[in-house]
Parts: sequence; structure tokens; C-alpha cells
Amino acid sequence: MQLLLAYLNNHRPETPHIDMHLAESDARSLYQAGEARLGTDEETIIHILSTRSAAQLTASFHKYRQMYGRDIEKVCVILSSSPIIGLESFIELEC
Repeated sequence: MQLLLAYLNNHRPETPHIDMHLAESDARSLYQAGEARLGTDEETIIHILSTRSAAQLTASFHKYRQMYGRDIEKVCVILSSSPIIGLESFIELEC
């Protein structure tokens, strides 16, 4: 529910422009908010997913795979016990 509300309330840019430095930074932040810690930092994950364009998220997810050797979709299975319900479905829609 939190993710859906954040997605609806934020004004995401929908441009094809991709910032590769931001993609790397977001990949690192997503890792540290999820896999790298016990529990999840939902606020960081929700912020990134709800404020980045689809093109920027795709670049971040590719960078995540490159940096950590795992697809973000597989990480969602690990995070599925988190209160961020719908995270996996959201990411599938964005990619």
C-alpha cells in the first residue's frame, strides 16, 4: 500500500534520459536497503521506485545485476515478507 500511495503521489519524470551515475547510486542504495541488511529499509526502496522514470529504473536494475550478480526480481522474493506488498509486481511492470 505504501508503494502504491507513493507512486500515485509523486511526480515521476517519464523521459528517456538516463543518468548512469544515478543508476549506480540507486543500485547501491537498493542493495543496502535490502540484501545487505537484516530487515529492509522500506523508505529508501519506496523513494527510489516511486520517483524514478521507468527508463531510469531499468538502468538501475541492470546496474544492480552487474554490481551484485543478482536480478532485482529475485531479490524481491527475499523481500516479499516485507510490508512493501506488490514490490515484485511493480518491478515487473517497470521493466
